[in-house]
Amino acid sequence: MDGTEPHYLVYNSTAGRGRLPHALAEVKSFFAGRNLPLQVLPPLRGPELHAVLDDLPPDARVLGMGGDGTIHGLLGPLVHSGRTLGILPAGSADDFAAALGLERDTLGPALRAVEGGRTKLVDTATAVLTLGDGTVVKTRFVNALGTGFDAEVAERRETGLDKLRGAAGYYVTLALAWFSLRREHLTVSVDGRVAWSDRALLVSCQNGPRTGGSFWFTRDADPADGVLNAFVAGDVGRLGIIRLLPKVLGAQPLEHPLALQAAGGQLEVSWRRPRPVHLDGELYGAVKHVSVAVEPGSLRVFVP
Repeated sequence: MDGTEPHYLVYNSTAGRGRLPHALAEVKSFFAGRNLPLQVLPPLRGPELHAVLDDLPPDARVLGMGGDGTIHGLLGPLVHSGRTLGILPAGSADDFAAALGLERDTLGPALRAVEGGRTKLVDTATAVLTLGDGTVVKTRFVNALGTGFDAEVAERRETGLDKLRGAAGYYVTLALAWFSLRREHLTVSVDGRVAWSDRALLVSCQNGPRTGGSFWFTRDADPADGVLNAFVAGDVGRLGIIRLLPKVLGAQPLEHPLALQAAGGQLEVSWRRPRPVHLDGELYGAVKHVSVAVEPGSLRVFVP
């Protein structure tokens, strides 16, 4: 590691439900103990944060401390930029950190990965969202895009009905959404071919294998293989969810007569009626159509 150039730390002060003060102190102590320069950037978001990052050197090393939403917010200035991202998992799910082999609830391995300086190019994906009111939003994601029941669980969690961290919180909101279950007609195309056209509970487009902190919709997904993996849960009712849940939690092989898995470089998703959508856990409203394309090797990250 070059000891003269600083690392630029971006952190989400609300991530991890109270973990950040301790985590920030740990990161500062790690760099100070090794006499390595660290510049902590103000806790900005959106366009203000992007403007700051755009002004950094083209080979800057940016550390993102928080959850998947924090990493999601850094993609614009980092994808195709030559800058390197270090992920310091301090959120509630940390799904993309897990995809890179970093442990949840501990910063030590991630900090050592940054110190070691080993990097890897991973894929990201562009997404064009057509919302229910006709608004078109163009954005990116790095781990997962989910729409339908998966996003409804995230939406309910965002309302503040549940303040539990991690997996426990997702289980509570999952139970709440279970009681108001909705299935709508869904069409999914992979690389121009229709893979699904029927009623469905949800569809998840994955770059990494896990989402929501615990749900392994596509265990074989590799964020550096140049393709995206899609999982569709079909016309599954309440009893069907109970039967499917142990499979997506990783306890059993993910085979189900009303589930589909597919992989490709481009995906199109259309709902007959708008359904909630999230990208890396960040909510974007109700969506009617989604167009997704993989961008192979578009982001450089530190890895163990």
